[in-house]
Amino acid sequence: MSPEMPEQIGEYRVVRQLGRGGMAEVFEAVAVGAGGFERTVCLKRTLSFLSSDLEFREMFVKEAQIAGKLCHSNLVQVFDCVEHESDLAIVMELVDGVDLKHLLEQLGRDTLPAELAVHIVSQVLQGLAYAHEKKIVHRDISPHNILISRHGEVKITDFGIAKVMQTHASRTGKLKGKLAYMSPEQARALAVDHRTDLYSTGLVFYELLKGRRFFEETNHLRLVLSVTNAERPTLTGVDPGLAAVVERLLEPNADARFHSADEALDALPPISRTAASTARELARFVRRHSGEASGAEEAITPSGSPSPPSQSQGVEPTMRVERAHKPTLAMWAASEPTPAPEQREEPPLPSPEPSPVEPTPARHPRTVRVNAGETPGGTPVVDTMETPTLVSPASPRPFRKPWVLALLIIAGFLGFLLVGLGIGMAARWAF
Repeated sequence: MSPEMPEQIGEYRVVRQLGRGGMAEVFEAVAVGAGGFERTVCLKRTLSFLSSDLEFREMFVKEAQIAGKLCHSNLVQVFDCVEHESDLAIVMELVDGVDLKHLLEQLGRDTLPAELAVHIVSQVLQGLAYAHEKKIVHRDISPHNILISRHGEVKITDFGIAKVMQTHASRTGKLKGKLAYMSPEQARALAVDHRTDLYSTGLVFYELLKGRRFFEETNHLRLVLSVTNAERPTLTGVDPGLAAVVERLLEPNADARFHSADEALDALPPISRTAASTARELARFVRRHSGEASGAEEAITPSGSPSPPSQSQGVEPTMRVERAHKPTLAMWAASEPTPAPEQREEPPLPSPEPSPVEPTPARHPRTVRVNAGETPGGTPVVDTMETPTLVSPASPRPFRKPWVLALLIIAGFLGFLLVGLGIGMAARWAF
């Protein structure tokens, strides 16, 4: 354990450090109870330079108490708020997975399948609808604060704490990293309500569908100007129903946006798969893109349902995809229907010239003796049968008349003698 990482924070035993930012550090810790009871939690501790800020400490404790009252399947639950060596820490549910920012970084300029994007945003909107009913505004909806577990759960983290961090950052001028996901009114430091969360959700939705951020400026001043003077976008290349939802979420005028997260949920077009099957597919997607190695194969059917019986049961095998560290989106594209190519009339092709036909080998019967068993007296019974023997026409036939061969040999020998005698007589006459 490194010297910067404490062994114990309050009653929680620190296991390892999960991350560190400009204002806080995150640990995996274990709460130990009676009888060997243990619970693994996530512990977020503010950095030491914030300890002397009394206003920050007071707001931190207050917001942690409010967030601790929230209990929803799409929100990371807050369990406790502790103080350790004058530093404050909040104890939260530990989500076994990755944040959406990491997932988008793995994808690069690729996009999620539309059904997965709709599923993620619908889960975020459900969590926001619950929190907004409690009069709690997040103020920092961004891919970094949306967690996706390896089981396909979608959870919003840092409720309440985000407000404290942003309030302190606004006083110190350190909002640069969050501007790209702010609403225009929030960037102008105006009063905000739940509709600022809807605008930020629209920015996340846009990024999921288009594979890039809505505000892409890297220069701080240009980014501030782009956010504060944002205009309603026009989405192309996506489903018109989804485009209409994103465009309304990104209305610069808060009054023109959806009035609530529930209203935005109702406007989402229905997806073809059930929530359970989409969550399973999202879980597979997270496992592949979070670097989880596994030697197991996983069958994916075009419908996204569990794989059917294997080929040994008389069913055609489904497409099988091995889990890998860096899979491509072609795996998912395989589950989408492929549009049929245009049918064009092609000119008739010239008929090919007939190829020479090989002559069929002749068949010559041959007799085969087969042992057919024994008679009751023990005498073997032999049957005869004729089977065809393939003989190639190019191979010579066997010579069946030996006397003709003998005559040919004798004639050749006599011819050789006559030629020799003729040569001898011609030589005698010459001399």
